[in-house]
Amino acid sequence: MVRNIDLAEQLKNDFLEYSYQVNVDRSFCAIDGLKSCQRLSLYAMYKNKFTHNKPFVKSAKVVGIVIGEYSPHGDTATYDCIVRMTQPFANNQTPCEMHGNGGSLSDPSPAAQRYTEVRLSEFGEELFKDIEISVPYIDNFDSSTKQPVLLPTPVPLLLINGCDGIGVTLATRVLPYNFTEVSETYKNYLINGKIDKVLYPDFPTGGQIVTCEAEQIMSTGKGKTVLRARASIDKKNRQIIFEELCYQTNVSTLYSKLIENVAKGTFSEIKNIQNATGKDGVKLIIEYKRGTEPEALLEKLYKKTDLQKTYTSNHNMLVKKTPRLLSLEQYFELLYKFQDSCIKFRCHNELKSYQQKIEKSNGLIFANENIEPIIKLIRSSNGKAEAKEKLMAGFALNEMQAEAIVSLPLYKINKLDGAELIKNRNDMMESFNAIQQKMNDKELRKQELIEKLEALIKKYPSKRKTSVDNLKA
Repeated sequence: MVRNIDLAEQLKNDFLEYSYQVNVDRSFCAIDGLKSCQRLSLYAMYKNKFTHNKPFVKSAKVVGIVIGEYSPHGDTATYDCIVRMTQPFANNQTPCEMHGNGGSLSDPSPAAQRYTEVRLSEFGEELFKDIEISVPYIDNFDSSTKQPVLLPTPVPLLLINGCDGIGVTLATRVLPYNFTEVSETYKNYLINGKIDKVLYPDFPTGGQIVTCEAEQIMSTGKGKTVLRARASIDKKNRQIIFEELCYQTNVSTLYSKLIENVAKGTFSEIKNIQNATGKDGVKLIIEYKRGTEPEALLEKLYKKTDLQKTYTSNHNMLVKKTPRLLSLEQYFELLYKFQDSCIKFRCHNELKSYQQKIEKSNGLIFANENIEPIIKLIRSSNGKAEAKEKLMAGFALNEMQAEAIVSLPLYKINKLDGAELIKNRNDMMESFNAIQQKMNDKELRKQELIEKLEALIKKYPSKRKTSVDNLKA
């Protein structure tokens, strides 16, 4: 059968669909601070109990689970995604950890997935607290299992680890910030309703911020940050030593370019360059010639090499599956609304569970108080279904109460402890009322968020790695 179509209209619709999928599933982070592949990779580890207190698992096994059950990405893209989440030089808080060669600042390429092993980190497990009852689940691509829409992250993860992505017509870059500073600022925002501190990026590789449009980034979501490698000058040995480089700088590539520039005569003041980077960290040693002014050479190196970099913040984030440019206050407000919805969703599910348990407990209490006629009725019935119908008709019990009674063997009904049943029922009622109160009280829910943040700040204290002293105007 031949069908006539408008080619221009068809191409337009196909491109719009493609653009949507790229932006939503690949390029941008959602409110939980994760891209789709990151979220699904972490969830695969959580669901299969590849946790920090269990042995490491082959990376190839995790990749297979992710692409087989959840993610539309290929194995290489999925493995690269997992590797990056394990790299301490790429993240301020790594949600998973790797055993084996997971890449380094000298060579970020990891060993093949058949050689490395991976599991959730302790911090990564914090992202899954009460997940089964805190967020909605949807079908995976073939409806064979379920996956969470988002993770109930208790911290501003998007700012802590940052995000880079290039979508269709849009791009995002969120620089990483210090865990303690961001969490404290968010906590104070929840308490006071305002942001009381200027936040500066804190890169996992350290360095020194020279200039930063921090207030502009906070108010508009856009701005520039200039970062320098941290240097020390040893005049006695005529050396400039770099032990902290700029974020996302490959040591080997930088070293090769420096050698190339010296050969070209760009840095005629340099006598020798040594890459002493190893297990103890980054160390790049530049020996300069006699009579050279080291401070002037250092400024020249900053100007002409990647020992100084400019990063442009562009805080685009998915809001209801649509990329939006957000200020810090807008991000905090959306994060709070999301976390509050997670608590309400959890409270709703807990109330439902307690309601069922209380109904069953009431049925057992009734059975204990009317044990002789109930046992007689059950013995006279032809099977469980008939006994259940007779209990509901003869004693005005609801279906849940009747089910609780007929599910117990007769000898257990005879041994029910009435006082213990009433105590358990009353304890459950107390818990039910407390949860219902939280469900209906915004301030109680907010207090829970604040207490979670305080506990995590105490558990994962984080000192700044990037200095912000002597900022230039």
